[in-house]
Amino acid sequence: MPVHVATWQYGVVTLSVLSAMTATIVVLVLLHKRLRLKRYREIREYYDEQMSLRRSIAALHAAAAEKYEVERDGRY
Repeated sequence: MPVHVATWQYGVVTLSVLSAMTATIVVLVLLHKRLRLKRYREIREYYDEQMSLRRSIAALHAAAAEKYEVERDGRY
């Protein structure tokens, strides 16, 4: 017994499938963008922390070198 499907039903099914696919793609793109921005912030925070540590080490090295020169020259 063949079932007859009306033309409008094909249209509704087609629109439903296309809408579901579009919604899925939009959600995935937005999710990916959010995760990418989160990862970028983590990397940026790590970079800033490393640069701060590097500046601290450089300042410590400069202070130690200056103290060494003062002691070497006999000035206190």
